[in-house]
Amino acid sequence: MVQSILIIGRIHEAGLDILRARPGVSFEIMASPAEPDILALAPTADAIIVRTTKLTAAAIDSAPKLKIVSRHGVGYDNVDMAALDRRRIPLTLVGNVNALPVAEHTLFMMLTIAKRGVAYDRATATGRSATASAARNWRARRCCCWDSGGSGEKWRGAPRCSA
Repeated sequence: MVQSILIIGRIHEAGLDILRARPGVSFEIMASPAEPDILALAPTADAIIVRTTKLTAAAIDSAPKLKIVSRHGVGYDNVDMAALDRRRIPLTLVGNVNALPVAEHTLFMMLTIAKRGVAYDRATATGRSATASAARNWRARRCCCWDSGGSGEKWRGAPRCSA
């Protein structure tokens, strides 16, 4: 019997290769999903992989064969947990797949704010001069990063800067 997987949003090609290598598995990718499209395709799904699109109770209820939902990313606030609980359908989370990019983006944003990156970019784009005193130096400052997910783990053991 062929198991049908509905992939709501794009996943990495390596993940698709794993699915392709599995005998008895077929899948359909919804690259830019909208609720009516999900409702139309969900009835044939044995499993759903969802990224950032909201997986509503209506979508879950329209999938009578659904046995499992896998959330690709961090958290599960876009999945109607009450609807899954009612049907006793488990939700899995795909670990820290995005932890390093999230950690890097956080550092990028912190430096952009501290160094007034947007103001400097606008000044450069319009041919004006930005004053160097607008940027903050980090040397004598403290910085606290709180991580409630897995991104902070990726920075453990990373090279440390010293003056």
